[in-house]
Amino acid sequence: LILVGVTINVALNGGLFGKAREGASGTQIELDKEILASAALGTMGENGEVNFEELDANLPDGFKGSNGTYEKDGVTFIVDKYGGVTTKEKSTGDLALLEKYFLGEDGQKKNFFDLVTLNFEGTNYSELYMFNNNDIMPNARDELKFTLGTGGENIGDEASFYIKYKGKLYEIIADNVGNNEELPNLLIKSIQLVYEPQGMEGKTVKYNADGTGEKDWFVLYDNGENVEIISMEVMGNLSLGSSDEKANEAKDLDNNGELSYTEKAIYSYNNAITRLNEYCSSLITNSNKISVRSVGSNPDDPSSENTTLYTSDKLKSWADGKYDGIGKSEDLNFEQDLLRMCYYGISGIGEEYWLASRTVVDISYQLGFRMHKINSEGMDDSSDNIWYVYSTNADTYGDSMSVRPVVKISPNNLTVVE
Repeated sequence: LILVGVTINVALNGGLFGKAREGASGTQIELDKEILASAALGTMGENGEVNFEELDANLPDGFKGSNGTYEKDGVTFIVDKYGGVTTKEKSTGDLALLEKYFLGEDGQKKNFFDLVTLNFEGTNYSELYMFNNNDIMPNARDELKFTLGTGGENIGDEASFYIKYKGKLYEIIADNVGNNEELPNLLIKSIQLVYEPQGMEGKTVKYNADGTGEKDWFVLYDNGENVEIISMEVMGNLSLGSSDEKANEAKDLDNNGELSYTEKAIYSYNNAITRLNEYCSSLITNSNKISVRSVGSNPDDPSSENTTLYTSDKLKSWADGKYDGIGKSEDLNFEQDLLRMCYYGISGIGEEYWLASRTVVDISYQLGFRMHKINSEGMDDSSDNIWYVYSTNADTYGDSMSVRPVVKISPNNLTVVE
């Protein structure tokens, strides 16, 4: 009896029964993931992507929800467009409050514009700033603000909006289910925390980058052993596109000893991220730097970029396929950098500068291959093509702009401005 009592006591205090229940619950969740993944797989079209309308109409027993977000027995399951299934823990604190406001008690979609026109904890719609056509601009609201996103008549199938609430940055993702005369009909499908300041992030520091004296820099990332600081002024001047003299060194594109404007632009576009990072590094002569990158390259791997070549039926049919598979696909590495810059209101510094980021704009009558830049007001201004292809020919564009280096450095080599 004593031994039995001890055994029961250990089982209770050691949580064995609870762990058994957790194990059973975990097994059921894994089973539900497999069931949902199988259902999603059954809706895939020739493009290899899930047909969410079909999945919503044929959800397995016990599941409810729509468009990739489903719930069963209190667990939220997320299905991506390729059929992968993940689970989401129940939100708490501010995120739970925001979900309740934007998604509702039952998690059903609400119209984004219907909600933001209402007061939310004392913040009026007139105090919010909307962004059209992927424009990006800092905004000086305190409690609830938009820092970037899409809105207005030209919104795509899906839109992201960013709000700052109690010092944290959240992303709202909404589906556009059809425009009315004034505003898109944006049904919110999720909200998630995307940034919360850590350590030295947001502090101004003094740094002597090139031997000309200490100047103000800004801590964008605190990685623990090191920090990444961004210049508070533009530096240098770099040419890209048809005006890129560096392209003349490209022997593989040599055309009878000379490069055509189109070949120079293609080379400049394809190699711009490497060039931007190398140029930024050349401007920082202080020996205590760990590494240097341009704004917009991947913070986790500054040299990473998308090396996939852009192919399309248009390029294959236009100009006898001359330009198909020559230019690289888009590489939008600027988002995390720009999120933080907009959060702190430092994206606009009165002058234009290049971002280390490529994009391809595919419209009915042309393809535009572009490098991103930020204008003097801090807005994303990617309207200038490096080169572009029409149905009958190709054309080029060249521009020269400054850069804003991001330096990785030990915090011991910095002086914090109080």
